[in-house]
Amino acid sequence: MKVKKILVFLLLCFVVLTCFSCRFVDAILGTDFSVEEDDANDKTYSVEEIQEETNDFSVGDVLSFGKYDNESIEWLVLDKKENKALVISRDVLFSKPYNFDDTSVTWETCTLRSYLNYGFYNTAFSEEEKKLITNSKIENPDNPDYGTEGGNDTEDYIFLLSIEEANMYFKTDEDRSCGEEWWLRSPGCSQDSAAYVLYDGGIFSGNGDYYYVNVDRDYGVRPALWLDLNQ
Repeated sequence: MKVKKILVFLLLCFVVLTCFSCRFVDAILGTDFSVEEDDANDKTYSVEEIQEETNDFSVGDVLSFGKYDNESIEWLVLDKKENKALVISRDVLFSKPYNFDDTSVTWETCTLRSYLNYGFYNTAFSEEEKKLITNSKIENPDNPDYGTEGGNDTEDYIFLLSIEEANMYFKTDEDRSCGEEWWLRSPGCSQDSAAYVLYDGGIFSGNGDYYYVNVDRDYGVRPALWLDLNQ
């Protein structure tokens, strides 16, 4: 019995010393031997890698493409059709009003659309990167609950998701959530309001409505775009 206790004690000492040694080396050399589980399972590709190995990425993977405030932008792949990919920024990139003035607008006429397709488009992407971004036809349906007019369809390089797309591409509140509120392009319950996603990604369960807010309020922006990987 005494021998068994001694062996257990020695084994425990060995484990403690091993852990201490690793941390000591880590402190001296500035290395980190730990692996974060989320990072280990995260697939992030550059556009160059995806162009070379188109079949190796899928919905849910992440692209590194363009820069904002000198930081690389990470894009979540929402859809893939042949050699085209629909992506949305993984996080809120900035906050802006849907429209500068509190007035009746649609996605076609709002100031946020103008900024995304001119200011953001021309500063976030290089000329080579711009060649990969498709000028896409964007449908702007009426609000599904209140019938508020969505306005004319548009052609955009950069756009926001609609209510329908936010439901289709994000299956749960948790998937939609990024810790901040962010605009959708759909109109709200009136022509001077627009839909947006809550902090927790939630949708009211009563009738499926998103919250609606006046268009001149600052909320987060998660740009979306279609990439043509054949370019």
